[in-house]
Amino acid sequence: MNKKIVYIIIAAVLIVSLAVISVFVLKNRSAATSADSGTETDSSETGEKDETTGKEKTTEALTFSFDTDDEDVTEPSGTVIASSPVDPDDPYRGIIFDRPDGTVEDPVPDSDHEHVWENTGVFLQDDPTKPWYYSFRCSVCGAEKNVYYPPEKHEFSDTVKDPTCTEDGYTSHECALCGYVYRDSYKYALGHDFVDWKVNGNVEERKCSVCGFTESRTAVPEDAQAMIVSSGEAVPGETVSLSVSLKNNPGICAFSVSIDYDSGALSLIDVIPNGSLGGQFNFGKKAAWISFGDYKNDGELMTLTFAVSASAKSDVEYPVSISYESGDISNFNEDDVDFSVVAGSVKVK
Repeated sequence: MNKKIVYIIIAAVLIVSLAVISVFVLKNRSAATSADSGTETDSSETGEKDETTGKEKTTEALTFSFDTDDEDVTEPSGTVIASSPVDPDDPYRGIIFDRPDGTVEDPVPDSDHEHVWENTGVFLQDDPTKPWYYSFRCSVCGAEKNVYYPPEKHEFSDTVKDPTCTEDGYTSHECALCGYVYRDSYKYALGHDFVDWKVNGNVEERKCSVCGFTESRTAVPEDAQAMIVSSGEAVPGETVSLSVSLKNNPGICAFSVSIDYDSGALSLIDVIPNGSLGGQFNFGKKAAWISFGDYKNDGELMTLTFAVSASAKSDVEYPVSISYESGDISNFNEDDVDFSVVAGSVKVK
């Protein structure tokens, strides 16, 4: 046989073998891929004939379907991001109310026992845009958690308190839902409206025409030059004001005086000069004043305001007086002016 013909036959056999192997491999790979990925394989008859064999050709149409977990994520309606009352450095702290009527609970601490929660208090907010919350503590291990409630609009009712002689006025707002109360629209205390001093034996007295409060001082001779400190009453924690008055004032241009009192029971918080005094006034360890002409009025020179200590003893009168040294009070001609000092007191009720 001719060698050329032999080579052609061998080449043809090899080509056919490779074609058969390729088809087999492709079929198995497609089947494996379909089984692994969840594909579905549909075989359909095309109706076409193979020109070599005369038989109808069969082809495999591969279709693929994929499962997916991807979904559109949207914020729930009515979501409220609430300020946290727990950590002021992180005001939002991830507290999100999915519904306006929902709650958010702190994660339950890990434990080897079942927590026994006891309510330790409700914490309200002065801002209706902030959440309020209940605090709980485990009675077994002491672990803590909070349950947060969405912000809600307060329903306030208003009460007006008018100022009195000694107490400030204000408007009080109380929420009918949660009991939260706050105050505003403050008005300063009116101060006493005293009538003139009247002598009653060895004592001079004057009464407030508004509230009836009476203060007294030791009576001094009619012709005496006197600096008189009034007396007053207060309870621990309150403030009280005393007046310092002049009697038979010959005329003064400057003074520097000390205010003497029991610093354990009283604290001096303010000294206010009479509005008609003029000049320059200051106080610290002493009350000092200077002007460019003699002040010759009698009556109130300045007002002393004290805070009564919470440790002050009830039913005790704490003396309040004025002291000075020679040359501390003078007139425009730089002559010394002397006054007899009449001490007052603060009686703690």
